[in-house]
This record gives sequence, structure tokens and C-alpha cells, in this order.
Amino acid sequence: MEKLSPTWLTEKWVDYEYKQYILLAYLQHVNEQYRVQKLYPILDDLRGHYDCLLDIRNKQKMLKNKFPQELTSIDVVNFNVKYKELVEDDKVMDELNRILAFGLLKLKDAVYTGEILLETIKSRLSVTPVGILATRYNEGYVLVKQLDTIHAFDYNVGLYNTKSKCNDIKLEPLGTYELGMAYSCKDVKLDLLDQYDKYSNPATFMIETEVNIPLEETYIPIAKRKLAKHLSRF
Repeated sequence: MEKLSPTWLTEKWVDYEYKQYILLAYLQHVNEQYRVQKLYPILDDLRGHYDCLLDIRNKQKMLKNKFPQELTSIDVVNFNVKYKELVEDDKVMDELNRILAFGLLKLKDAVYTGEILLETIKSRLSVTPVGILATRYNEGYVLVKQLDTIHAFDYNVGLYNTKSKCNDIKLEPLGTYELGMAYSCKDVKLDLLDQYDKYSNPATFMIETEVNIPLEETYIPIAKRKLAKHLSRF
């Protein structure tokens, strides 16, 4: 199961074994992504599901409003509508508490595993300036090196992110370039300056790693975080 519904907890049957099956099927897909080092968007999805369960556990008194009710009478004088619960609170809440406990444990473990993998990969990435140092660092070029291929991006520093504790980075792809004996990262920067008449002396950084990781699902998202952390020093 590649996607877990945002309302998986209360969809269909509130049954412990059934919900175990649903969650474990999703986590099997998560582990498959981890095995091939694909972290995004799966890690953000996991965090969202975990935060959702935490929120539900903290608001259990409001939870019974999610379940179906049967209309029993209407008081037209006092404009009051009366309902009868179609489920017994104690039984359902006991079952939900079991599911919540199981879900929180499994999702927390999956998030932790993903974050360890994230930090391990991020520690293997390096950021180095290309060419002459710039005077401004809130925008410029970033060259993501993958073997002998450069993926060039225009970067722009966005708003401060309280979760990551650094500014968000927005990337706009500019093209790919093949390095060679007579063609270096400095040459890529010069070609970008010729092709895009936007900066006179832009801040330009190269990000590289010896680890072979998926470009879209892992390398670029982590490169953005690595660059944001690096730029926070200036």
C-alpha cells in the first residue's frame, strides 16, 4: 500500500486487527522505500500521520463525533435535534485506544528510522563555493553533482522554518551539464552567467557526495536542507 488515507483510523471498521493490517501494509511500502534510500515524500507523510495520531489521542473527548448517529426526534419548538449513538462508546473507545497505541508505536519507529537515514546521508554531503565569493547569499546558483553530471539550479532563500530551524530554500532547475577533463564546475558557472542574465556575481555552491542515492526522492531534498544550513552561517 503506497498511500495511507488521512482518515484511516476511523474509516470503515474500527477493528484492531483490520487496522493493524492497513498500517502494516503501508509500513511495508515505507520500508521498501527506505531500502532503496528513497526518503521523500514518504518521510513527510509519516510525520504527518504520526502528528495526526498524537493530536487525536490528545482530543479523545471529541473523537466520538466522528462516528455515525441515528436521528431519533426533532423538537421544532426548541430547535433541538436528538440522536442516538450507533456504537457503544466504551467498546469503541477501548478498540481505538489499542489502535492508537499500536499506530503511534509503529509510526514513531518508522519516522525514527527515516530520520537516522536522513542524517546519515546528509552527513555524507559536502557544500563548497564555486568561483569568487559573493557579497550576497540569499540567491544564486547551486550545482548538485552526481557522478560526472551537474544538475544546476537557481536558488532563493525563503522564510524561516521553525521545524528545520533554518530558512526554506526554493530551487528552480536550470539544466544538466556533463563534466569532463576540460569542463569543470567553474565552467558550468560561467555558462550559467552567459545563458541567464540575472546575476553579475552570484553566490554559487557545489553539493556533492560519494553515495549513490536517488536524485528526486533523496538527493535534491537533502541538498536543499544542507544548503540552508550552510547559508545560515552567513
